[in-house]
Amino acid sequence: MDEITRLEKLLEISRKLKERFARREAYYLRLLKQAKMREVKRSGSQS
Repeated sequence: MDEITRLEKLLEISRKLKERFARREAYYLRLLKQAKMREVKRSGSQS
């Protein structure tokens, strides 16, 4: 396999990984936001 083909393969793999991690990141951000909302509601009801 020559250098160009190898680099194109690596690029393709990294793009796929990036897409997957972007989805995971969005998922974790959403969970974090929900957790913060719950925290705000809980501390708000105490005072």
